[in-house]
Amino acid sequence: MEEWIKQTLENYVIGELTTSLKPGTTWPRTYPMLYFYDNGEFVVTSSVVFSGKVSQIKKNPKVSLLLSNNTASGMNERHVVLIQGDAVVDESDLDHGWEKYKEAWLKKEPLIKYYFDMRNALPEFWKRSVIRIKPKRIMAWKDGDMSQDPIVYEEEDDLVAN
Repeated sequence: MEEWIKQTLENYVIGELTTSLKPGTTWPRTYPMLYFYDNGEFVVTSSVVFSGKVSQIKKNPKVSLLLSNNTASGMNERHVVLIQGDAVVDESDLDHGWEKYKEAWLKKEPLIKYYFDMRNALPEFWKRSVIRIKPKRIMAWKDGDMSQDPIVYEEEDDLVAN
């Protein structure tokens, strides 16, 4: 995978997660999400308070994650990467399962420390599902130039940015 794509996957802060209940039956829904890139998978978490996306993914695991905003990434270039894949919702440990990503979360969003410190005051917010997205296709546009054909990765070996 090209270095600029790896840098985008690792450094962008927010991705737009899009879900749909069933293709052709409902409008897709898009959510801005802090995401984590973890060994070739993309991870987002969702509070039980905001569980709409979780129920949609359970009904239709096909999702996309669009990375198009370089704000707070430390990158000057504004590349665009679209990840299409299958999502799995893990609710096995709503209280602590997401904590694996706590340090990465603090790095991407330092202000969240205030809310971590208030965890007891907001207990339902911190009950979180972990959503893992296994990419099936990645399309990338260097410098966000969508007038050009994207670089496309579809084979499993190409999708892991090692």
